[in-house]
Amino acid sequence: MWILALFLAALGLLCGCGGAPRTDHARPDLLLVTVDTLRADHLGSYGAPPDATPELDALAARGVVFERALAASSRTAPSHATLFTSRWVRDHAVGYRNGATRLAGEVTLAAVLREAGYQTAAFVSNTMLRRRIGLDAGFDLYDDALPDSEPNRPVFERVAEKTTARAIAWLERPRRGARFLWVHYNDPHGPYTPPPDLVPALDDGPETPLPALDVQRGLAGIPAYQVIGEEREPRQYRARYAGEVRYLDAAVGRLVHAFERSAGRAGTVVALTADHGESLGEEGIYFSHGFGTTPNLAHVPLLLLADDLAPTRVDGLVHHVDLMPTLLE
Repeated sequence: MWILALFLAALGLLCGCGGAPRTDHARPDLLLVTVDTLRADHLGSYGAPPDATPELDALAARGVVFERALAASSRTAPSHATLFTSRWVRDHAVGYRNGATRLAGEVTLAAVLREAGYQTAAFVSNTMLRRRIGLDAGFDLYDDALPDSEPNRPVFERVAEKTTARAIAWLERPRRGARFLWVHYNDPHGPYTPPPDLVPALDDGPETPLPALDVQRGLAGIPAYQVIGEEREPRQYRARYAGEVRYLDAAVGRLVHAFERSAGRAGTVVALTADHGESLGEEGIYFSHGFGTTPNLAHVPLLLLADDLAPTRVDGLVHHVDLMPTLLE
C-alpha cells in the first residue's frame, strides 16, 4: 500500500500550515459532480446558447474552465474508475468493459480522503455504478438505490431530483470534520425524456427521418433504446437531449448551493465533469456512445472551483487521470 502512504504524506504536506498538519476542521469540504453523457458543447461556458445551462455557467464564471478536457473512455464504468484511481483504463481492474469487471487492488480518491479523516458519501444514478463495480471503496455511505425504470431497456436509474434530495439530506446531517461528497447524475443519458417544458423549440426543419433500429449502436438510425413514439427526425432528439441538460443544470445548481451553505470553516472545493459525451449525428452515428473516441464522445466539460483559485480558462490538454491528484493537492 505504498501508493496510499505516498498520497497521505503528500496530503499532509499540502494541507500543512507553518509546518504543522492541519486538523480535519481546517481542511476544505470537497464536492465531486459527475454527469453521464454530457457533451461539453452543450454548456454555455463551452459555446452553447447562454440560456442552456445558467447554473453551470454561474459555476464556470467563479472557477477554472478547462477547455480541452478528455474523457478516459466513452463508457461509464471505465471512465469513473480512472477518475477515482488516476490510472489509465488499460491499467486498472475495470478495464474497457462497462460494468462486467470489478475495481480491485486500487487506491481510490475516497479511500485516501477517508484515511485523512474525511466523512465520505456517494449518491449515484446509473446502474453501471452500483456497488458491485467496486467504486464504493472508501465511502462511509454509498447510496446506489435506483428506483426509476428507463423506457426501452431493462435497466434502472435515479432521476436528478431524487438524487439531489438524498445528497442534500446527507449534507444536513451533523458533521464530524471535513466532508467529501460525490454525486453522479444520469439524466442526459438516453432515452431522452426530460420534463416537456424544458425541451427547446425545434430548430429549422423538417429533417429527413431516420429509421428506428433494432440494435443499440446508432449507425445511420435511431438506436432501439432511444426511440420515442413516432418521432424520427434528428432535430427532435437533439432538442430532447438539450432538455435533459437543462433539467440536469437546475439540479446541480440546487446541490451546489446546499453544499456551499453547509460548508465548514475551511471553505469548499467543487469539481464537475462528465464520464463521456454523446454522438448526435457526427460521422453518421446518432444518439449513442461507447463505440469510439471521436471528439463528440471524448471532449467533456471540466470545472474546478476553490476559494484560492482565481476564475480563468485553461487551454492546455487535461485528462480524467489528472483529477484525483489535483483534488488531493
